[in-house]
Amino acid sequence: MSQFSITVEGLPTKLLLVLGIVVVSFLSLFAAKWNLANAVSTRADSKDLVDLAASLAPDDPQTRYAAGAIYDKTFESADAGRSLAEFEAAAANTPNNYLAWLAVSKARGRSGDTEGEVTAAKRALDLAPNYASVQWAYGNVLFRNGDERAMEHIRRAAESDKQYRVPAVDLMMLQYDSRLNEVRKALGETPAILAAICQNLVRNQKYAEAEKLWLDIDPEERHHSLTEQALAMASIAMNAKQFRFARILYVDGGRISGSVGAIHDGGFENGVKVRGADAFEWQIADGAEPQIAISNSIKKGGSNSLLLQFNTMEAAAFRQVSQVIAVEPGSSYTFAASYRTELKASSTLKFVITDTTTGAEIASTQPFDAMADWSTVSARFVVPATTDGITVSLARADCRSTICPINGKVWLDDISLTR
Repeated sequence: MSQFSITVEGLPTKLLLVLGIVVVSFLSLFAAKWNLANAVSTRADSKDLVDLAASLAPDDPQTRYAAGAIYDKTFESADAGRSLAEFEAAAANTPNNYLAWLAVSKARGRSGDTEGEVTAAKRALDLAPNYASVQWAYGNVLFRNGDERAMEHIRRAAESDKQYRVPAVDLMMLQYDSRLNEVRKALGETPAILAAICQNLVRNQKYAEAEKLWLDIDPEERHHSLTEQALAMASIAMNAKQFRFARILYVDGGRISGSVGAIHDGGFENGVKVRGADAFEWQIADGAEPQIAISNSIKKGGSNSLLLQFNTMEAAAFRQVSQVIAVEPGSSYTFAASYRTELKASSTLKFVITDTTTGAEIASTQPFDAMADWSTVSARFVVPATTDGITVSLARADCRSTICPINGKVWLDDISLTR
């Protein structure tokens, strides 16, 4: 192997070479300490570790920022000043980093330095004016200090980033004492903002106002760009027994179709879900009796019917088939269902309509015949003025004992509700 060597002659040249080696060694040591400090700071979870990192690289902004974050998390009054000092050191070492200035702003605010808080937040805004998070932070600083300029920055943040829309509405509702016209004027009339206002109203149980405002939004927007908001509100409305509003929201969220006052999939064309059915879909209770399946060989209309196969002696061995339906309070409706039976039974089946809010029975159909080709049962009723939801359920008819033998098959199809 050939060797490469350099001959150094003369004292000045030798001194220069030695100086170069010293400088390179110093720079290498400095870089090693800097890298070590940076690595420690990114993984540090205690004050001791960040203190070590800061001592190794006092001019590293990442290290000082990490130290500030650790001291901030202790929530100890003695550490608040240290946290502020670390964040300010990070900002001083990286003056064009908006994140460092936001941290300084928060730390100054916690220390009671209102003017310094605003100044640091404004510096962050100057560095990153198009970032929603910065607009939001600056707007909140101004809001807490009673500056009317806050509204513009909060509005901009809400317009550009959906995560700030509901919090922005919450702030404006507080600012304007829940006066919707003032809130809408402050934040704008975009569909996304109006949806966020609806979410606030739903959370505060103002369902009538929320429904009215929701229906003011363009239907195309509700069906396409606001489905997430619709479904978030739908579950709350459903749990609050606001069935009409909940159905509108589930339709806009793409979960179901149809209008208020209609059976969902009365012909079982979309099948049924044994588990995980959405609100307003057919619900099948757990259990072994009867066996339930979709039949496409025997049906009244369309492609399918629902087949129930019984073989039990016990009245309690009965899986309920039911559906919640949103309706208009105080209105008259006619329920109808087609059935076919091949049963050996002392008592058969019927449909029962109940008030979903109270569980009280409103009406029921006549019992099914034990042996029948396609026949129809029906019931006319008036919805109580106090509810907008009914439940249609299949039930045993005239079964007054714990022993009610039933054996055979029942097919259901073309179930409807008309006003």
